[in-house]
Amino acid sequence: MDIPTEIVAGVIVTVVTTIGSITILLLKSLRDEFRNLTAKLDAFGVNLAKVDLVVSKMLLVQSMCPNCPHPNIKIDTELELIKVIDTSKEGQ
Repeated sequence: MDIPTEIVAGVIVTVVTTIGSITILLLKSLRDEFRNLTAKLDAFGVNLAKVDLVVSKMLLVQSMCPNCPHPNIKIDTELELIKVIDTSKEGQ
């Protein structure tokens, strides 16, 4: 029993096309996941920079006025604002 070459070629083309399509879909979803992860890391870096700035302010003020309690309250307020903004962005 001899199978025609056209049928074998058609089956091979169909299988290769299907595998290629599935591979492309998987790569696109992987690309999207990497984009989401990169966006989250960027947001984390921005928040880290804000906290670093606040801590730097706190250290500068405390070095200028070591017995003054007022700057600590302001710094705590700024840190709380960063937390609130960060949690509101996560909810979106």
